[in-house]
Amino acid sequence: RRAGGVAVLGARKGDVRAMAGQAFSAPQPPGSTFKIVTTTAALETGEVSLDDEFEITDGVNVGGRFINNANGEFCGGTFAESFAESCNAVFAPLGPAVGNDKLVETAEKFGFNSPLTLYDQRIVEEVDPEESTIPTEIGEEIDLGVSAIGQGEVLATPLEMASVAQTVANGGVREPTSIVLSEKLRSDAGPVRVMSEKTADELTQLMIGVVVEGTGTAG
Repeated sequence: RRAGGVAVLGARKGDVRAMAGQAFSAPQPPGSTFKIVTTTAALETGEVSLDDEFEITDGVNVGGRFINNANGEFCGGTFAESFAESCNAVFAPLGPAVGNDKLVETAEKFGFNSPLTLYDQRIVEEVDPEESTIPTEIGEEIDLGVSAIGQGEVLATPLEMASVAQTVANGGVREPTSIVLSEKLRSDAGPVRVMSEKTADELTQLMIGVVVEGTGTAG
């Protein structure tokens, strides 16, 4: 009994396989799924590595505000463990560490602040689908911290976050999310190299950790 949406994309070509509900019609704060974007920026700039160790704590002070972990839980350890447990205490400080420009640049490479590529530009203008957005000037240290965990003014659709996952699965290259087969109706957008293959491999390891031993396990 909750509103939501689902988007399924082909991992290599990015084409839409299925969509349902509010797949691209109602952008919302993406929450912890945005940590993939934050991690990309942090790995690409060398702000963090998978073996870095972090204090086990229930939250962190960023810019004068205490940000709690989900349900007040304690987490930390290696960065890989912190990613698997979606540890806000580790990710919120990465926003200020990476900085406004790199965080926004990385999000925009993933497709934020850009028209959707479901169809060609003429049809997109007719349908006028909602874009996923991030402010180009996020604000103070606390704003960067909140944005790094997918809150604040960051807004995304399930389609956008599926595209983020597709990019990782495709070795760091984002493909257009076409919903039509006809070449005449497809977007003329091309692939975008978002991250290095090395970073994509590291993110793949991290994302597998979420479903094997972290917050995404079935049990």
